[in-house]
Amino acid sequence: MVGGITSRCEDDPTESPFIVWEVGVWEVGVTHRAGSLEQVVAHTRHRNLVISFGTLLLLGASAAMVALSSQGARRLAAQHVEFVAGVSHELRTPVAVVCSAGENLADGLVRDPAEVRVYGATIRDEGRAASRSPSALSAAPQEGSRRRAKRAFSQVRAAEPG
Repeated sequence: MVGGITSRCEDDPTESPFIVWEVGVWEVGVTHRAGSLEQVVAHTRHRNLVISFGTLLLLGASAAMVALSSQGARRLAAQHVEFVAGVSHELRTPVAVVCSAGENLADGLVRDPAEVRVYGATIRDEGRAASRSPSALSAAPQEGSRRRAKRAFSQVRAAEPG
């Protein structure tokens, strides 16, 4: 065909498809660097499939991380509730003993001077225990930190060659 565009693959199916433009004695051929359209589509489909599976893998990993994180948060919340219950118990017990002993004394249930002294000593001891509880709680993390620091330091010293 002179002065027009033809496709060589129609003439010979074994050749790589390209477009030929004939002008007089000159012939210009153009072909896609990836080959046929089927090859380009197959390559693009394969690339899209790999990207899709990669995205799906990231999504699955993210879901697993969220599940692990929420499990850790639930465990931490349970520890928090347990800690608050323990602190509440430690603070309420001495106060309840003091209140009970005070009511018994105020209601006149205890008249014997020896028992009054026992009640007084109980009130004093439980009052001291109640006053120590908050300071003991605030010192507990510091003592734990000191123990961990000493243990780590002794491990470092033991590991040093010498």
